[in-house]
Amino acid sequence: MKHPEKTETLASDEAQVILAQISGLELLQRHPLPHSLTLHRKILFLNQSAISLFEGETADFFLGKDLTAFIHPLDHGRILDRLELLGSDYPQNKPTESRVYTVSGKIKHVISISSIIEIAGKSLVLSIATELNEEMGHGISQSEQNFQRLF
Repeated sequence: MKHPEKTETLASDEAQVILAQISGLELLQRHPLPHSLTLHRKILFLNQSAISLFEGETADFFLGKDLTAFIHPLDHGRILDRLELLGSDYPQNKPTESRVYTVSGKIKHVISISSIIEIAGKSLVLSIATELNEEMGHGISQSEQNFQRLF
């Protein structure tokens, strides 16, 4: 299995220690684009724009959850491959389209970019996304319709 299930858990106190060492976290919190931080694929931080993108009420609902819970199954492999590439030789991914699930199960089309940052001796993934409008996401919508017809 290329992308094994991540069994690491993210303790709340560990998350708080890491977040306390990030300068500019308040700026990320107020940024108009959705931002997230993950550690071992577990969600460590979502700004208010990301919470809104996923139609959540508070960040607490998302914290500690595996990010794949919010990625469409047809996009899992591609997104996880991109995350595995991140490292000192490849610190940032190019923008990519994908589908994500909201809290209510609605599918949204986004374009995202990720980069790796080192904080407190941990490799965190900082991701930024923006929702695609229908015209921009037409190609990916066709793929979704084909998937729905298949099942």
